[in-house]
Order: sequence, then C-alpha cells, then structure tokens
Amino acid sequence: MARTFESDATLVVDGIEHDVYVRASVYGDGVEPKGWFGSIGTEGGTLAWAFLNARNAVLRLPDGSEGAVVPTGVDDPDVGLGFKGSGRPPA
Repeated sequence: MARTFESDATLVVDGIEHDVYVRASVYGDGVEPKGWFGSIGTEGGTLAWAFLNARNAVLRLPDGSEGAVVPTGVDDPDVGLGFKGSGRPPA
C-alpha cells in the first residue's frame, strides 16, 4: 500500500539549510514503511550540485520530523531533484 505526501520542507545538505518543496511516496504494508522516494523542488540552481555531492542530506518537514535522503540522479521534470529516503520517512 502506498501513500503520498507533499509539503514545503527544508533540505539540510552538509549542514546548510535550503528551502524546498517535496513530493514523496511511502510504500509499506500499512504498519511498517518499506521504502520512500520522491522529488525535491527548489528555485536555486546550485542545490542540485550540492545535493549530488553531499556527504549528508536530511529532509526536514515543517513539524520538525526528519529523514535522511540520497540523490537518485533521476529528476522529475514537474518537481525537481529525485531522491530515495533512508530509514523511516518523516511523514
């Protein structure tokens, strides 16, 4: 079963915060998430390079929940930078 979420968010790349918009899908059996991935939109052109070369990237939602993310290198033309979540999703 999949669920999706969309939200304004903050992408923290190697300790530097960037305002972004996230669209993500979370997959699992309804109890425990098995994986999550999506796209991160931004208005700045330099975030893509920083994200692709990051040692550490964390997606933070407005409620303070966080999840580690890694770039996939596959971007969504409607939203932006593709990512895969690591560990529990923030939503």
